[in-house]
Amino acid sequence: MAVTIKLLDTAAQLAIELAPQFPRASFDERVNLVREMSEFCNKFPRVEGWLDVVVTAAKLGRTSLTGLRKIHLRTEFGYGRNPNPLLPRFDVRKMEWIYMALEHVQTAWQEGLGDSDAEDEEWDNNTLRSINGLLQVLSCNDSLPDNPPVPSLKVILRALCSPTGVAATALLVLSRAKSWFLNPDLQPIMLQFSMWHHLGRVARCYKEEDRSGEDVITDSYQHILQHVAPRPEWKSALFEELPTCITIFSDPSGSRWFDEEPQKLDFISVLRNIWVPQFPHIEGQQQQIEVTDAGQQCTALCLVALSNVWERHDMAKSSLEQFLQLARCTVSTALPWNQILSPLRNFLPFFSSRLCRALAQAAANTRHSIRVGIPGGLDAGSSRVEAHLARRMVELLEMLTQRLEIEFNNPDRLGTEVLRRRDTLRDEIAAEIKAWEESLGHGEEGVPAEASAAQVGQQEGGKEEEGGRIAIAVG
Repeated sequence: MAVTIKLLDTAAQLAIELAPQFPRASFDERVNLVREMSEFCNKFPRVEGWLDVVVTAAKLGRTSLTGLRKIHLRTEFGYGRNPNPLLPRFDVRKMEWIYMALEHVQTAWQEGLGDSDAEDEEWDNNTLRSINGLLQVLSCNDSLPDNPPVPSLKVILRALCSPTGVAATALLVLSRAKSWFLNPDLQPIMLQFSMWHHLGRVARCYKEEDRSGEDVITDSYQHILQHVAPRPEWKSALFEELPTCITIFSDPSGSRWFDEEPQKLDFISVLRNIWVPQFPHIEGQQQQIEVTDAGQQCTALCLVALSNVWERHDMAKSSLEQFLQLARCTVSTALPWNQILSPLRNFLPFFSSRLCRALAQAAANTRHSIRVGIPGGLDAGSSRVEAHLARRMVELLEMLTQRLEIEFNNPDRLGTEVLRRRDTLRDEIAAEIKAWEESLGHGEEGVPAEASAAQVGQQEGGKEEEGGRIAIAVG
């Protein structure tokens, strides 16, 4: 058994080292590799040491993240989003070995730490490769159980929280396990790991990387949102994720919303279920809104949703990262690229004035928090830092309110000159937000500057590896 494990591990190491010297595997080769490795692990005798064998085999059978995304894109969505029945699908009925192997790897890693607190430690590269190999197989399976073992779920969620590429594989696993989101026994565990924040973090990263709008990572995130949006138990946790939702559903080409009508309708459904359950009445109109174009409905609903989120914004419960995401999303939505809002011209003052009132309310709420003291039982030093940050937030909110009010009160709402003026204004506000963020590093002692650039870290062996770190931008 030890010889088998050594041979497989050596093969896995050689695959990493020699990968840059060989051409990329074809789609069929990737599919066959995953299938054959899975069948090998399913059939391997359950004798002493078998878990180490299947873990090493899964590590050997890993494909690059690019290869895994292509497998998912073609088997799940097909070319042009039409499923291709000729492409292979994985249907592994007995998946217990994967869950047992995941828990085995996690246990071995924890035992290797000795007295260290495992919760505060990151997986080493060998553990990352093992977990990623197992999750790749799991993500290509069509029959995940409704009740996964809790220790295995925690490993999957820990992988999702990882600042490395293995987080994308974990997202793909969760997209195949939609029944897990509806299981009341699993929901508290998902919340414990801040699952929605990390799902959005990963989706935003690959949205920024892939500008074609065809990436399976972002598609999978959209499908998860559509699945859970009608569920009341998730609405509170999802409420703060509006900037990520708008970013993921928007068209990277700059026209704001995708051309496909079904995607717009899906987005409208998500917005109505989570952020705009009741559309505000527009005084003097027989109907609530006379906009039939789905793209314009998306814009109107986004402005209302942003207003609702700002009205409820609580600096004591929101991080600086969430605040900046919301501010940047507000600017890009209120001043969209390359879009003339002619169908909304009669209603734009209503939506814009409501958004400005919400921003002013958020500033007033933050000032109130400063006057009554920062809640949460912070010590004196932390309270000083939090109060300083709160005052800076008020400054930024007041700037946003003033700049947007001036623009929205301008009677000229159509034409290329308006578009150019708004492009300039949007760039100016974006620069002011960036300067505001950077200035935090030079403020009172103890106020840290936040990272503001998306970076994909070093990759192992010339491949997209799970060891490559991903730092997500805060906007």
